[in-house]
This record gives sequence, structure tokens and C-alpha cells, in this order.
Amino acid sequence: MAPIPLIYRLYFIYIDPALALYGSILVLTNPALFLQSTTPPTLTEAATVSTTTGPLNPLTTLLLTQISALYAFFAITEGLVLYQTKQLRVWRSVLLGVLVCDIGHGYAVLNADAAAWDLRGWRAVDAINYGILIFGAGLRGSFLLGVGLRAA
Repeated sequence: MAPIPLIYRLYFIYIDPALALYGSILVLTNPALFLQSTTPPTLTEAATVSTTTGPLNPLTTLLLTQISALYAFFAITEGLVLYQTKQLRVWRSVLLGVLVCDIGHGYAVLNADAAAWDLRGWRAVDAINYGILIFGAGLRGSFLLGVGLRAA
């Protein structure tokens, strides 16, 4: 088995799972902040109004709870499964699955408001959110393409 480079191990075993776990907890403990910080700017006012004027409606609560569970799953899968093995096939399988989710997140934003991908309109929170998304997806793509990996 070829050794997995440090940047991949650090990001996929520690950093990304910690971010996912934080997101999972944030969704449950402060849904208003989660929605405001993950919603395109043009939709932020609607997200703010829907979460600050009273309790969330049952559908929103259901969807946010499911998102929290998925983020927890990402944290466990990346953090624990990848920590347990050096097998590239396992790493590729896990990272391909998470990359599909990254693409889904990007598509969801594009579908909600294509202008959200215009960097000139980004808030600081958008730069952080989308920056992490793009960096993580790029790193996953690099791993899947074999960048930095020695042939086994």
C-alpha cells in the first residue's frame, strides 16, 4: 500500500470531519444561523424571516434534522473509516461519495440562485462556506485523480 500524503490525511481525517460535525451541531442548536450562513444572499432575507419570527414549520424542522444527520454521517465516515485504513480503494470510494455531495451542494446553490456564484456579491460567510466547499471538492478531486499518490 502506498502511503497517503499528509495533506490528505489531515484534511480528510481531521479537518473536514470537524467542520461537518460543527455543521451538524449548528443545524440543531442554531437553525437560523445555519440557514443565514448557507443560503445565497438573495434568499437570506426569506431565511431570516422564517427563522426569527417564530418556531420553524414542521417541514423545515424535518429537513434541517435530516441535514444534521447527514453531516454527522459525513464526519463519522470520513473521520473514522478513513482513519482505520490505508487502502486506496476505500479512500477513493468514500471520497467519491463525498465529492458527489459537494457537487450536489454546489448545484443546489446554483439552482436556487445562479447569481450566488458571482464572487462580487459574496458576503464573508459565503466566501468561507463556498471556499471550504470548493477547496474540499478540489482536494477530493485531486485525490481521485491520483495527485501526490505513488503508484502501488
